[in-house]
Amino acid sequence: CVTELCNTVRSTVIFGGRGRGVEETDMQLDSGQARTGMSDSMSPGQVSRLTQSSELAFRVQFEGEVPPPRQRYWRGLTYSYFDGSTWRQASPPGWRREQLFYDGRGPLPDWYRSLSDAADTANTGYRYRVIMEPSRQRWLYALTVPFTDFQGESLARDFRLVADGPVNGAFSYQVRSVDVTPAALPLDDLERRLMLDLPEQGNPRARALAQRWRQRHRDDGALVDTALAYFREQPFFYTLEPPRVAGDTVDRFLFGTRQGFCEHYASSFTFLMRAAGIPARVVAGYQGGEMNSGDYLQVRQYDAHAWSEVWLPGRGWVQVDPTAAVAPE
Repeated sequence: CVTELCNTVRSTVIFGGRGRGVEETDMQLDSGQARTGMSDSMSPGQVSRLTQSSELAFRVQFEGEVPPPRQRYWRGLTYSYFDGSTWRQASPPGWRREQLFYDGRGPLPDWYRSLSDAADTANTGYRYRVIMEPSRQRWLYALTVPFTDFQGESLARDFRLVADGPVNGAFSYQVRSVDVTPAALPLDDLERRLMLDLPEQGNPRARALAQRWRQRHRDDGALVDTALAYFREQPFFYTLEPPRVAGDTVDRFLFGTRQGFCEHYASSFTFLMRAAGIPARVVAGYQGGEMNSGDYLQVRQYDAHAWSEVWLPGRGWVQVDPTAAVAPE
């Protein structure tokens, strides 16, 4: 951890639509969380509580082809800062709003132009309309990478959609999603430092394991494969009722309980990647959805999910779901 960066990130704001941030808070789930959905922070046990609710999160109506279930990763938030127990949204210190968001107004930022140009030449993708249920939050949900007509929403540099204000009523938006993540600009130095940042102390066994992998593999992709094989081959178990962990939460999960829900796997995998020198972040949203008797895909709170992304040279941000290595179904 670079001390100057850590001090700056700890005092940063969680970024949201229209540049309006809120101070960092550990928003624990309560009885109303099923109605509001994902939180702007993630700790062990938080996402799994949402699976107890069958409340509707949003509906999706596709124009033409519907993606298969394995591709239905509905991105809502990214968590880039880890304090040892909780993941939070964060942005590199000193970045201007145009480096983080584009709302269809003003000059095109370089990062958006790169994504948009790649999307214009792509022959694949999905077009659909999302109808959000009231969430009282600004984050929206879409497949990667979402392009809209900017009628009340902005696209974030980390491929999220955010609304101009809290979604307090039914909210509809049109999306074209094209996976053009390799077209993203190279990581800025400050962005790279944020995506590698870890607390100075804690979880020594996880750090040591990651360093052993790094000594064996100079290629980042091979190291990622080794980590996934570790989750697949060791006696890890997927459960909606994981035992509580405290203290060195990553070590206690990786080498102790080995029982967890998606947030345990995403958190520990992302920690391992950073400890091995690979930029990584946690992504939260929903995975799956079921077609109803009509034309809509229904995504419910019990579809809540968290996964990881790693930055690989020449490939940009690559989605990795370590939970699927343990429980492919």
